[in-house]
Amino acid sequence: MSKYIYQTVQENEYLDVYRITEGVLLKVYKVRAIEGVYFIDINKRKMEKISKDIYKLKEKNSVYGTILEAGTIVLENVPVKITELKNYRYEIKTTGNSLGGSAINFSRYLDTINHLINKTQNPSQYEWENGNPEYMQGGQK
Repeated sequence: MSKYIYQTVQENEYLDVYRITEGVLLKVYKVRAIEGVYFIDINKRKMEKISKDIYKLKEKNSVYGTILEAGTIVLENVPVKITELKNYRYEIKTTGNSLGGSAINFSRYLDTINHLINKTQNPSQYEWENGNPEYMQGGQK
């Protein structure tokens, strides 16, 4: 049994989302905003849905004087480009007071978050660890 308990909500080339516990998500952004455009409001019919909150523009658009080509990825209403591993951005999202609890549970949450950060920064070290293909799929299911 893995000491890291989490659920993989979403994993793709743009964004990974892990549920640490109820009400606590770790988001790993593998992208950066396209310079000069930090928010767009384009009709969803003009975009192809790739995954939750991730779309691809179907046609060329001009936003704030910046041309966004067809195929541009839009993540959470921000046009983005894939970035290098060293530039990944990490965010903990919580609802209420969900990242609290006993010292043991709190330490486990922090250990799990640190493990997931290390896993995204050094993926080759975590492939088939101990011969367990489940390990790369997000701890316990």
